[in-house]
Amino acid sequence: MAGVSFATVSRVLNAEPHVREETRLRVKRAVALLGYERNEAAAQLRRGAGS
Repeated sequence: MAGVSFATVSRVLNAEPHVREETRLRVKRAVALLGYERNEAAAQLRRGAGS
């Protein structure tokens, strides 16, 4: 929907640097329109913080 790669969406959602502001806004707009909500439990498991 934002016309970017999964990696770019990940960078935006994880507040990583090196994403143009225009791209960041497009991704955030798409996230809002889709009603996406981050699953914090899954994010912690992926980072290894759930143990």
